[in-house]
Amino acid sequence: MTTYIYFQNYPFATIVLLNCAISIIHSPNNFFTFNISKYCTDQSNIIQETIKQLVMNKFTKIEIWWHGPFSMEEINKYHADTSRSYGLYQIYGTHNISGPNTLIYIGKADQQTFAKRVGQHGWTNWEASDVQIYIGQLGGNKNIDNETWGQLIDTSERLLVNYCAPPYNTQYLNSYGNITDTIVFNFDKKNRLPSEVSTFYNDSDWWLEEGKWNIFTDVD
Repeated sequence: MTTYIYFQNYPFATIVLLNCAISIIHSPNNFFTFNISKYCTDQSNIIQETIKQLVMNKFTKIEIWWHGPFSMEEINKYHADTSRSYGLYQIYGTHNISGPNTLIYIGKADQQTFAKRVGQHGWTNWEASDVQIYIGQLGGNKNIDNETWGQLIDTSERLLVNYCAPPYNTQYLNSYGNITDTIVFNFDKKNRLPSEVSTFYNDSDWWLEEGKWNIFTDVD
């Protein structure tokens, strides 16, 4: 759903810019809610203030392209020593309670390749059925340095583990730490992962002290 807002007596280009800004950051799963009513008390400044809040307020966007499923043998064969063999991975198996095709673990391959990192999970040899592995590679419209790449991998792992709570993970289940203004998009063969996860729910003013968040009322 895209939100469109129309104002009389404002240049058409300004209205288009405002609606584009709202459309870009709008989340279909209600991770982000734009509060337009607070700007409506001053018609002379509404466009300027809204664009300032929407366009200039930057947040971190992480995009992950998922592939799979792979067996352990395929991971070792195709993702052992290439410059692209880094990112996140999901492991699926049979769980005693939730049954087959359960997302049992989410991990990251940062300082080591997918093959080396996944190969350290010796417990996969003792699972009730053969595990299946999905790998996620981060990307975008421009390249980044290795340090930033590693930070984005770490942030993605924290948010995904916190949201999905796989039974074999032990960290980040209760908290993803000091991360704000971040959204993660999962594309293609993501299996049971949501299309997006973010910090926006916890970033909301709802959690602030009483009086900071209020129910809308009739302004007429």
